[in-house]
Amino acid sequence: MLATRSVREQAYILGRAGADLMMRTGGLLNLKPLFARSGRRTIAFQAYSTHLARCFAPVITRLHETSRETSRETSSDLRIVFLLLPHPHVPFSATRELRRYVRDDLAIAERDIFTAWQWTWARFDLLVCADVFARFPLRRSSTVLMPHGTGLAPRWFNPHPLRKSLGDFDHLLLAGKYDFEVLLQHPQAGALAGHARAIGFPFIDALATFPPAREQYDRRLGLTPEKPIVLFAPHHFALEMPGSIDYVREMVQALKPLEVNLVLKLHATSFYPAMAGGQQWRAVLDALARDPAVHIDEEEDDLEALRYADVLVNDYSSRAFIFMAEHKPVVLVTPSSPNMQQENLDRMNLMRSGSRLAHSPSEAAQLVSRLLRDPTPPPDADKIAERCFSNLWNATEPVVEFLRGELWPPSKPAS
Repeated sequence: MLATRSVREQAYILGRAGADLMMRTGGLLNLKPLFARSGRRTIAFQAYSTHLARCFAPVITRLHETSRETSRETSSDLRIVFLLLPHPHVPFSATRELRRYVRDDLAIAERDIFTAWQWTWARFDLLVCADVFARFPLRRSSTVLMPHGTGLAPRWFNPHPLRKSLGDFDHLLLAGKYDFEVLLQHPQAGALAGHARAIGFPFIDALATFPPAREQYDRRLGLTPEKPIVLFAPHHFALEMPGSIDYVREMVQALKPLEVNLVLKLHATSFYPAMAGGQQWRAVLDALARDPAVHIDEEEDDLEALRYADVLVNDYSSRAFIFMAEHKPVVLVTPSSPNMQQENLDRMNLMRSGSRLAHSPSEAAQLVSRLLRDPTPPPDADKIAERCFSNLWNATEPVVEFLRGELWPPSKPAS
């Protein structure tokens, strides 16, 4: 059965890659953008899935607002467009959901949402990407990478035929000082440092304004209001390893006897089999959810879960750093089949220093029980959060200010 699923998924990947190639070829023949004249500054945002597009939400919302404010005072306004990026590991259904999210939630008009073949010859004043898996138009545009979280993966530094590297972007808007420090330690630091700035992670700004009461979250998941919430949120790196299903089941089995609301929340990409080692996590979750002690949070957005959980049980995910920024305790678990590439990252050492460490499901449950009685995080947690996130809870404004400065650079004084 697993072999059949693997063959089927490989066929889907090849089919999506083939469709993308056809679209790109068709885009070369679509010369209409060469003659388009809008008369406005244009900023384009690009993503291959909704979970990446959500990271743009506060920035796009603020750009909409500032554009309306500016257009009332001057004749210069801003056009915001969105580029849907095909990814061979992302199903077509997810791309359709991305289009719906961009149109309905990001309030970008349908006429300003483009697929691959439509932007090949387009020109944008600024192109903003959330991941190194990105594609640039053939005509020159100023490019910005705004990573979807803290932590620069080593592969991001290396040229690759199927993705960009950090050196391909004109500007790098990093989440915090820690990422900048990592960049400075790299052999390419001399070429990259001048293009990078530690500016913050706008996506988490909303956590500062969430209501303190959790009634809506309780109702959505059917939680017991008087019980604390323990969030088990494994990263997709842990879920693509051999033995990952047993890892999740064993963790749930160990945590559910506690007098808590146990919430299981997978990484958004874990529902794409090609990004989850071929695992079909939907069926696993359905089976776990039959137990009334287990609650599955299927919302793609993490913010509600991070806001209302009392303890986070984690493995590789940068959700841990957000939890530390909220002054809440993290239990870091080493899976039975660890991803050694991730284990060797300096980021893991940083994450460990601000977490309580567990080497088995039973040890994790004991630590959670203790932390619910005494939720004091490790003493380094505050300093770690400060390193990871510049302009904490207020990163949207400096990011928007930077983007608008690139779109409308100040005129140089006459010599």
